[in-house]
Amino acid sequence: MFEAQGSQGFVGLFMYEEVTGKPVWYAATGDLSTDSGGRPVFDGTLLLYRGGLPLTSSVAPFSASTSVRVGEVRISFQGHQATVTLPSGRTMQATRFDIAGSGYDFDHPVPTTQGQPEVGWYWNRLQGGRGYAIEVQNNRAFVAMFHYNEDGSPTWNVVDVDLSSIGPSGGRFKRYSGGQTLYSAYRAPRSDDLGRFSLSFNRPCSGLVQFEDLQPVPVDRFRFGVPGLPVGEECRSVTENRFPMPNGLTAQPTRLQPGELAYGYLRSHGDVHVYAVTVMNFDSFMGNTAIPELLGATAFAGTLTNPVVRVFKGNGVSGGSFSGTQTFFVAVSAGSGSTGSYRLRVTTFENSRGYANSTPSHYTRSPAGSKPTGHYTGTLTGATPAELDLTLDPVGQAAGTLSVPQPAGANATLIVSGSVRADGTLQLAAGPGSHFGFSGFVTAAGVISGVWRDAFSLSDGLFLARRVPPSTPNSAPLALIYSASSPRVLTGVPESYSGLGSSDANGDVLIHSWQVLSAPIDSNVISTLVGADTAIATFTADVAGTYQIGLTVDDGRGGIASTVMTITADAAPVALPPP
Repeated sequence: MFEAQGSQGFVGLFMYEEVTGKPVWYAATGDLSTDSGGRPVFDGTLLLYRGGLPLTSSVAPFSASTSVRVGEVRISFQGHQATVTLPSGRTMQATRFDIAGSGYDFDHPVPTTQGQPEVGWYWNRLQGGRGYAIEVQNNRAFVAMFHYNEDGSPTWNVVDVDLSSIGPSGGRFKRYSGGQTLYSAYRAPRSDDLGRFSLSFNRPCSGLVQFEDLQPVPVDRFRFGVPGLPVGEECRSVTENRFPMPNGLTAQPTRLQPGELAYGYLRSHGDVHVYAVTVMNFDSFMGNTAIPELLGATAFAGTLTNPVVRVFKGNGVSGGSFSGTQTFFVAVSAGSGSTGSYRLRVTTFENSRGYANSTPSHYTRSPAGSKPTGHYTGTLTGATPAELDLTLDPVGQAAGTLSVPQPAGANATLIVSGSVRADGTLQLAAGPGSHFGFSGFVTAAGVISGVWRDAFSLSDGLFLARRVPPSTPNSAPLALIYSASSPRVLTGVPESYSGLGSSDANGDVLIHSWQVLSAPIDSNVISTLVGADTAIATFTADVAGTYQIGLTVDDGRGGIASTVMTITADAAPVALPPP
């Protein structure tokens, strides 16, 4: 799927591995230009990612996902057709996909309603590396989710959803395998049904997605760093004002679910946009607190210079936060009658523990009586980023340090201590003189996750730490060359060779290096190896004879492996002129 925002584009290729047939995805961000005929052209570097968030987990991995450069990709557009040039040198013709198969008119599309998502890429900011490509046509949505397997390898799934009914809509979550690779011609894949996947959108650019009975995930339109594009403008409905917000405290305000984002634009003096938010208790006896966060120009989240937010309970103003199980109304306006765009999010905290619903609030807890011990390190994100170093002992006591950057440049070190309950709930506090508090969980897999906050303000951010594994010896990687062609090739015909099947037992990112090791004595083929520092190389034999192509993979920690492929080149047949 391809999307353009301003002068940049973002493309995802959903394909299959050469050897195993497993689903694999590649992604590229790049610039948009025009050719001599004025048609748009996209150029980007295609990357293969590993190590991100699997489907059934709401806790991000300790280390960020890594990427391997596959090569350059170019897409030339002409109307609803496109020519895609892949890193292997192969080109393929692509056509805008008609998800209903009924001749959808892309030149005169049916407008989406307010309860349907816009076409584009979606993500959750707290679950980077996982995303959703959504296409909407005639009350139907086709969703491709890209994420990772439990072993960190990339994978994807698709779902076809009927959006004609009001409320959450769902479909079967499919996994495909055995289809077309970066090198092969088309071949039909096979599919498996993994369960039910649902969408719930009250506005065009943010909503909830959910697989089976897992916790719903708030998502919104993905903005991929377009220069000069204001935050929120990736939502075309805001820019075009196709879904104007109601003015005043109307009887039917826009619905906003806790954890979702809403973008709006106050276009006239005195405009008031109203959102209805229903807050539910997590515990029947503890209640919760919801806090609206309204940002404008000063936070680079819009152009509104002086945003004002008020919370209404019934007919009266109830201040800046609210609690209990009921529906409240959040009114957005601007002081001095200014105009401009804004971003609104309502975050709900459970009073008993402080879990924020804008983060995954139902982490996988440890089994009763299980308290994973060991050394943990991690990062606290927010207005004041900090580094956490923590040790959990066998009796459930936690002790460590918190390193907090200071304005003068040096870091302040705070003493942190706390305890882990039988259900895995973790409570931490810093030493005397500090105002930091922590609430979260420790999972059986050795992951700490939750929220932290300053006692004098609202919640500041998330913290995530993972148990540091015992030091293990580095294992050498495995080098593997794959070619879609046989070992016999024709002179003058480019052939592609892939090292993506190479692997490392420690999970390290591999650096690929290709060489021409031997060639016929009358060959000058050294200059015809393209992509020597990428995962995919292209080689062209110039004379008949035997060649050897070598691949070396380096794990960056002293582990190196090499392999060799022998290629026999036959002279290409000479095309005779017609008689």
